Parts: sequence; structure tokens; C-alpha cells
Amino acid sequence: MELAKRDDVPVELTWDLSLIYTTEEAMLADAQKMKELSLSMEASYKGNLTDAATINHCLDDYQESTV
Repeated sequence: MELAKRDDVPVELTWDLSLIYTTEEAMLADAQKMKELSLSMEASYKGNLTDAATINHCLDDYQESTV
């Protein structure tokens, strides 16, 4: 099953992101930032979440990046 393009979805079934982002470019920039963050966190923490201190550090990193 292929994901429909936004232009192919009736407007009443789409989210109104204008309350969050003033432009599509701003939304895409945030999406790219989150992609980079997830890759960085995966590289840092994948296979390493074996103790409470590391898990807390991971959660702290995540929280700082989303502010």
C-alpha cells in the first residue's frame, strides 16, 4: 500500500499545520532536524540502554533536543 500524496487527500481529511508552522519549509526543516536527532540518538544509545543512569541520560538528551 502506497502512502497518498497530500494533494490527493481531501482538504477536510488533512491536518491544518498553519497554527504550528508559518510555512511548509519550516515544517520540513523541523522534520529534518528530528530525523538527524533520531539517527544521532540511535548511534549513541542503541545497545547501550542497560542501566538507569544511561537511560536517564538518553531521556535528558531527548528532552533537551525537543525544547
